[in-house]
Amino acid sequence: MSKLDRLKKWFTLTEAAEFLGDAIGEPSTTKVDILRLARDGHLKLAADFPNHATGIPGNLVELNQLENKVTTLAGLLPDPSKAILLSDDTTTINGIWNISVYGDAGSLIEKLFHKLTDGPCVNRSGNIGVFIEHPNDPTSVIQVMTHVKTTRHPIAHHITNFTPANCLPDDCVLVVTKSALEALISEHSLGEKRNIPQSSARVSNSKTRTIGALSQALISGLSGVKNKDAGAVLAELDRLNISHPVGVRRLSEYLEEYYELATE
Repeated sequence: MSKLDRLKKWFTLTEAAEFLGDAIGEPSTTKVDILRLARDGHLKLAADFPNHATGIPGNLVELNQLENKVTTLAGLLPDPSKAILLSDDTTTINGIWNISVYGDAGSLIEKLFHKLTDGPCVNRSGNIGVFIEHPNDPTSVIQVMTHVKTTRHPIAHHITNFTPANCLPDDCVLVVTKSALEALISEHSLGEKRNIPQSSARVSNSKTRTIGALSQALISGLSGVKNKDAGAVLAELDRLNISHPVGVRRLSEYLEEYYELATE
């Protein structure tokens, strides 16, 4: 890592590839690798809005508290008990925002990945739109919007003049935050295979049982489905505004080990 990299809070895709390659000893890492990691769910991308954009602000809320809310979007989130409650007004988007894994973001990453690798042209998109998350509060989201062809209201930024966008603005720049890269590097290091002495294995088992027990207490019971349980646990931590150093994939591995230990 260069001295300047220590001062940066985010990187372009090319810079992110250099940063990651230097950190893990893989100097041949490219921005295609960065996109592949994002495509496979290992790395969260972000977007820089240099010329601003328009969106509808919203919040992640408990679904059972918002029945019959027409502005609620359910079924998009990893945690089925949560939904997105949208505002009835627009807002201006500027600065760096994380790109949510739900909505049409997946097709955006897929499209760019195949474009850089001379793959097939990806034309698929939904009518859900692209969502972005506040970098410091993933429960604060914005649905990215685009102008409709025919203006419906005399006030330029009135909500009826917009429709959900299935892509980011052309002048929007994909970036990677340093925190996202550091989280990936941390998980990569934790995932290395090592010969663990028996005494260390006992300590590891105790940690795994502790993680499982605390997870179970946090969401009042585990279902036994590792990805579902991991998503629910992390969502609850987000709701409580408690930061967590691992993502769904890593916690799923911990819980899988916990389930195995519990059956021994």
